[in-house]
Amino acid sequence: MRSRSLVRFGIIGCGNMGAAHAEVIARHPHARLVAVCNRSPEPARRLAARFDVPTVCTDAESFFGRGDLDAVVIATHHDSHTSLALAAAEAGKHALIEKPLALTVPECHRIALAFEKARLRAGVVFNWRFSPIVTEARRRIPHPSVLVGCMMDDRWPDDCWAQQPLVGGGNLTQGCHMIDLLCFLSGGRPVELSAQSAQVTHTDGDEPDQLVTSIRFDNGAIASWIQGDACSPPRGSKYQLSLFGAGRSVEMHARLRAATFRDGRRVEEMRRRGEEGLSIRISCFIEDLLAEREPRCGLWDGLIATLLTRRALRAARQGRAETVVWDRDRPVLNADETWIENPVRKRAAPRPEHIATSVGEGV
Repeated sequence: MRSRSLVRFGIIGCGNMGAAHAEVIARHPHARLVAVCNRSPEPARRLAARFDVPTVCTDAESFFGRGDLDAVVIATHHDSHTSLALAAAEAGKHALIEKPLALTVPECHRIALAFEKARLRAGVVFNWRFSPIVTEARRRIPHPSVLVGCMMDDRWPDDCWAQQPLVGGGNLTQGCHMIDLLCFLSGGRPVELSAQSAQVTHTDGDEPDQLVTSIRFDNGAIASWIQGDACSPPRGSKYQLSLFGAGRSVEMHARLRAATFRDGRRVEEMRRRGEEGLSIRISCFIEDLLAEREPRCGLWDGLIATLLTRRALRAARQGRAETVVWDRDRPVLNADETWIENPVRKRAAPRPEHIATSVGEGV
């Protein structure tokens, strides 16, 4: 990078998530937001005016071609992540990519290989990993025996872009958050998944919209993962996560802003005012770039989350358990989970329609 004390950022996708990233970057002492990009110019102009950004782009080619960008944030619709991430790698830009990394395992694999080939650093925005409540839970119970994660939302509107299978992947795609948390907090690697699914809230097509998965980890921990949009519970909130082990337990709720810890007879409540995970996650990425080290929560973490979601759905569809084989810290991919063509071949710039606005708080 040009400077070891400043990271010059660009953001592509100027919707709600793009604006959230811009707010953190704009106030960080070692980052500067120098360009924003969006297919529709007005959201980009509003974001640029709000944070005094000098450059507005409406096409990906001119955005990635800028020489004043060290890193980019990709905060667009999920189906555009692959083309934009590959364009970033080809242009020599580090990248922070919104979750899910991509909708399919081959696309995730292609992205990971492209950044490795280019010797660039990239991370995925699994912001809940960085929540102070989650961090404290991991510190207190580093080796849980049992984990229960429930991510149950209110019904997603049929016309929501994220509900569209080929654009947002449907509501189960959001499960990448919870499966990543369960892997992160378990202290182990998942080796077996069994699942049941149902189509309850959406009748178009044949995709399931509710999923219950059992996971076994190589360290002996077991987990239950519940995902869907049947109805969000009023007290526990959309995100609920519990850990149990060695006479200790923790229940996290209120969108992981609050927790009840138990250690023997001692019970302790912990609560945070806001959702701090995204701010901490972006700050960590900036620190990692400045230190020239591999980002915490990298592209293979993003691939693993998509892989486990897809294999859980396959286990439910086929009615038998799915196993996951590991080679050190990376899962061994099946033939249908790898990309055959050269991941860094010369590519045309992404089509303008792939630059979309990320919208919707629940996505």
